Amino acid sequence: MKQLARLFALAPVSLTLLLAACSGEQAPADNTASATPPADLVFTNGYIYTVDAQRSVARAVAVRADKILFVGSNEAALGYVRTGTQVHDLGGRMMLPGIHDMHVHATGLAEPSLCNLEGEVKPMEELVPFLKDCIEQRRLPAGEWLVVVGWASGNEPSDRYKNMRMALDAVSDTRPIVLWSSHSAAFNSAAFAQARDLEGKVVGMNRETLRTVYADYQEMVSVDETGEPTGKVVEDARDFIRDTVFEDLMGLNEREDYAMPAVARILAQSGITSIQDPMSVARTLEMYDWFEKSGAMSFRVRAHFYGQPHASVYSRDPDIMARIPEHVAQFSELREKYRDSEFIQANGVKFFMDGGLYGAPRPFPEPSTLPITGIIGEFKQPIFHAGEDGMLDLAGYVDLESETCVNVRADFATYQDAGRAARFAGEHGYHPVQCVKTGGHLGHSADYVNEYIRQMTEAGFHIHVHAESDLAMRTLTDAFEANKETADRLGVTQTIAHATLVHPDDALRLGKLGVYISTTYSWMLPYPDNIAVIPFFEELDSLEDMYNPALYVVQNAFPVKSLQDAGSPLAWGSDAPQGIRDPMPFVNMQAALTRELDGQVLNAEERLDIHEIIASFTIEGARLMGHDDRLGSIEAGKIADLVVINQNVVELAQQDQAHRVGETLADLTLFNGKVIYDRSQQEQPL
Repeated sequence: MKQLARLFALAPVSLTLLLAACSGEQAPADNTASATPPADLVFTNGYIYTVDAQRSVARAVAVRADKILFVGSNEAALGYVRTGTQVHDLGGRMMLPGIHDMHVHATGLAEPSLCNLEGEVKPMEELVPFLKDCIEQRRLPAGEWLVVVGWASGNEPSDRYKNMRMALDAVSDTRPIVLWSSHSAAFNSAAFAQARDLEGKVVGMNRETLRTVYADYQEMVSVDETGEPTGKVVEDARDFIRDTVFEDLMGLNEREDYAMPAVARILAQSGITSIQDPMSVARTLEMYDWFEKSGAMSFRVRAHFYGQPHASVYSRDPDIMARIPEHVAQFSELREKYRDSEFIQANGVKFFMDGGLYGAPRPFPEPSTLPITGIIGEFKQPIFHAGEDGMLDLAGYVDLESETCVNVRADFATYQDAGRAARFAGEHGYHPVQCVKTGGHLGHSADYVNEYIRQMTEAGFHIHVHAESDLAMRTLTDAFEANKETADRLGVTQTIAHATLVHPDDALRLGKLGVYISTTYSWMLPYPDNIAVIPFFEELDSLEDMYNPALYVVQNAFPVKSLQDAGSPLAWGSDAPQGIRDPMPFVNMQAALTRELDGQVLNAEERLDIHEIIASFTIEGARLMGHDDRLGSIEAGKIADLVVINQNVVELAQQDQAHRVGETLADLTLFNGKVIYDRSQQEQPL
């Protein structure tokens, strides 16, 4: 291993000249009068995938200071070698431009000091002792919150713990507990007791307050047959119980001298040199600024300010439009503060059109709930039963036009009574709430969305919007279209994050507008969560039909190829640490190539080829950040942000080995012409 490490390490010129001589290549003598300028670094014998306009491949690269001097042949590159030049023989390995991650919550990448489930779905019988250990290990004072990140719902219940609330109460019935994920949370009884109303008064969240204080949020809170919360709460309803999801998930309470070097290491070992942080607040900028001033900054960042009113809490505020200028002023002040930063662009804004499309039921342990978004049309109401294997079976659908459901809707208030609802469910096999016709709802009205985008665009901010459902995409497309002329005149970009479900008509419109799509390719796999939403859109004969390629959701799920063909540039974003802290760029590349999981493929027609994928990780991200004149491709005169990887992803894709692309590792990462990561020098993974 030591010999291999020495082979991969940067070699002094004397060793390289010897290797070049043995290979028949001749380097010029050390001659300071030579017409070619001296290089600090020369890379030879590589597969240099330049991502230039021709997608050309070179053999060698020469770098001086932070710039690329030369891209071309081995022989010509050796002409830049002088005494002191470091030469790296790539041995045929592939070099790419530095990777751009255009949707990453970077401050949250470092291992948190909070208890972390790391996305592992533990059965409730295992979850309880795990969380008790968290309390003991952290020596939390009595009454202090136990805050847990990395939660993924779907924990299997048991005879003792029939739902999450019961399990968390077994951990502690006096200490408030929260388990966070990006769009949902789980709470125990002590936490529910601390819930506040809109005026900040403690009223508790329970059967009665869900019918009164939180009536507008009932669909966001899972309840049992008596109407009491079972533990799981999604989206904005979480804030009534604990309103620090952003700080907890994004690592904003961590010390800069711990968090920021760890963030830099994680990005560097992934080959990532430029990022877009889609939810930045003042504290986020303080952390980036601290790191830049430390002299150790090893990535570029565009920060998108987040701070618009919560979708459900304030969208009923009659003064919501009047609040927009406050945000414009606040963000403009922050932009000005960091205007002279070398590595920080503080010039974007972010808001949410909707919540999570994947709000469909999981096998355990909650009753079925609708996705937290609005759709074109109305949701179906599937009836699920537990099968003999403990998994869900589709028993049928509620007939929304039946006399039973018509009567329920006519007198729905009386069915809020827990006893009557339970009797109804026992008689009919479904809950009376499933008789309600609904297409869900978006976070904001179309008028608010258009006005928010108009004012932010006129103020010169790049716009980055979370949108998942087809209705969210349509409403946002209308707003982008209305403000396109201003955006082009001021040179600001319009970007949609995720684009989970897109109607074909809107894909064409977005392409014509040239709206960027920043999306996470690893989400485009047929995970159970992704597929489980389908019965809410179309009536199926059985759950086995969910993979039918003729279904609307399957045909229009993450239609990245269609969007790109229509004219929308694609820019990859990991969305880390949502789901997992590792950005996993090459796992995402593989997902974009295959869209396959366990033999199932989600929307095969929307697969991308390897060249399109690499562009979305490099030059398209650079264009989105507005620095493609300096970065995003390997060309003479551009900044030397580069990554060497251990296998050739182009050849793997072209040789029917796409399933191996996800195994790719960064061997060497350069930022501003300096090596910031060398895998051969790492004794253990970072």
